[in-house]
Amino acid sequence: MIPSRTTTFEEEVAQGQRFSFGKNWRSFLKNLTVPQIKLAQHSLCAHLGVTRLDGQTFLDVGSGSGLFSLAARRMGATVRSFDFDPDSVGCTQELRRRYFPEDPAWTVEQGSVLDRDFLAGLGTFDVVYSWGVLHHTGAMWEAFENVKSLVKPNGRLIIAIYNDQGPATDRWASIKRTYNRLPRPLAGLFAASVVARSEGKDIARHLRQGTLSEWVNHWRGYAEHSRRGMSRLHDWIDWIGGWPYERATVEQVADVFARDGFMLADLCDRSSEYGCNEFVFRRVAEPGTFVRFASPGGNSMARRFGERITGAFLREAEGWSGEIRDVPPTPPPATLFLLRDDKIVGPADVRGTRVILPFPETTPEELSKSVLYLLSAEQRPVEPPFTHVRSKLWSVTVAELTDLSDNQEQPRRSGVYLFEDQRQLTFPHASHDAIATYGGGRFSHWGTSIYFSSLDGADPNQNGRSYSLLIAARPLRPEVALAHRHGTVLTGPYRETEHGWTAQTMNLPVLPPGAELLLIQDDLLIGPVVPDASGAIVIAPPGVPIATVENAAFAVVAAMQRDLDGPFAHQRGQMWAVSLPDYEAIADRAGMPPQSPLFVFENDAQLPFPHALHDDIDRLGAGRFSHWEGTLYLSSLAGPDPATNGRRYRIVIPVVAEEPQGG
Repeated sequence: MIPSRTTTFEEEVAQGQRFSFGKNWRSFLKNLTVPQIKLAQHSLCAHLGVTRLDGQTFLDVGSGSGLFSLAARRMGATVRSFDFDPDSVGCTQELRRRYFPEDPAWTVEQGSVLDRDFLAGLGTFDVVYSWGVLHHTGAMWEAFENVKSLVKPNGRLIIAIYNDQGPATDRWASIKRTYNRLPRPLAGLFAASVVARSEGKDIARHLRQGTLSEWVNHWRGYAEHSRRGMSRLHDWIDWIGGWPYERATVEQVADVFARDGFMLADLCDRSSEYGCNEFVFRRVAEPGTFVRFASPGGNSMARRFGERITGAFLREAEGWSGEIRDVPPTPPPATLFLLRDDKIVGPADVRGTRVILPFPETTPEELSKSVLYLLSAEQRPVEPPFTHVRSKLWSVTVAELTDLSDNQEQPRRSGVYLFEDQRQLTFPHASHDAIATYGGGRFSHWGTSIYFSSLDGADPNQNGRSYSLLIAARPLRPEVALAHRHGTVLTGPYRETEHGWTAQTMNLPVLPPGAELLLIQDDLLIGPVVPDASGAIVIAPPGVPIATVENAAFAVVAAMQRDLDGPFAHQRGQMWAVSLPDYEAIADRAGMPPQSPLFVFENDAQLPFPHALHDDIDRLGAGRFSHWEGTLYLSSLAGPDPATNGRRYRIVIPVVAEEPQGG
């Protein structure tokens, strides 16, 4: 139930429609310390990337305790604070009285973010801050629209919004609703039982591990490391009581603001867990202007790694076409896929800056409501049998993708996503406990395996659905990329001639006998190039859109190259060998650090894992190789036998420039 616009705050609390955050804040302020204030200030500095706000205006929408209004004022901003909760207004006024008494640069008042007449009188601000507030209004989506007009051009909006975890967050909605409808003190007993259940599990885990002191220290020192300076107990009450309660995914929030000129500048992503996703938006365009950007997080593979397709939509023989700003590079074995609302449509048909949308019966209005993306990725089927781990949790081994998987240090590293009947499973990077408990399409790429639940919780071995992986195309790591280690980067300006697009080169090396100047684009070996008298080289054929050229990474490398004609001898597993006696002197060998300068290319794509252990080449494959003494040991990117998989292999050895020559 959305609270009525005509009811007072007190009436809504009495009717169980709203939680009194202010009473919790009053308790919190009794023990507020200087370190907690400094911690809040540090949090604000981190979000804004500055240490001072002198000359800036700051609006605190739903100021709560007033802690962040105080932090902004201490940083030099002119501050305006408002809240719907009278107790929260009182808390903010109390902090102003304590630290900035009678300060004309800090205004505190009561108001609602849903009251457009009130907002119209505020003006616009350099920074609009609304932390964990808009989802408690009872009309979150309207609140989103209302705060947009408060942000100046090039100003910033900082918000924290509860993450939508589907049924898991539905459970918390039920808990919050129950707490607010219970009479006191039953509500307090209910909250204590919720805390006890959660903390009891945590205590039991620490007892099993013999680390109970860590739990105790975490409770005692919680305020010292909480990003908002909160105590553990006040955070619990704030969480259990917070009602009204709405939530949204990263993608939903990003879209609301992107369509009105806001760029997502920073994101703290909690898509795979409870709590709030934290957003920093910057207004970079006028209202009504759609701003395209890649999402650094969230649940959607397309949004994280792809390029968005937008209108105007034009009628084509095959259906419609949409506009693409930059066509993603497709290093083999990747291809371009068209995705609509996180479902794979199929391989993409790209014509210049237009993408064919094979939906002849769809209207432009329906297309504008769809989320359309172009994604560079490799698709691989995942075949049963799937191993049952427990409850709704299943697994399948993908040992060859171990180097891409999530780990403790990088829990959201993986760009490998699981699809069920061509639809992306909903929650990537999920904890295994959450997958087992809640199912609903949660999955994790961890270590050597994919852990997952089907969308409907059924046994994936028997539900009649097909499963596949999309593996996002990524550039090679700089430390292994030939272009990065030995190349000269070409940065333009680019010029279109009758022969194609050209780039100017400078200080080219004198090439020793047998060496060539090789062009590399996005880690793909294009081939030899010869500069003209002015030093210009052709980097792309004529007719290629300038956006495509400018979006690519070009480099030239002085090197010698040679085709590998075999014969390839099968060693074991995925490892093959070819004799290279002429290069034994520069090979890796026992008792010495890796020294081989040899790079291997398969169909012009650089193999990504040099100096690999032979056991890893055997077990994991995926382009691992080793130049060891007089032999090259390698695994292919696609197809088991390099002699019969129809792919071309060559080695490239960069050379040291003898002396530069002008160009």
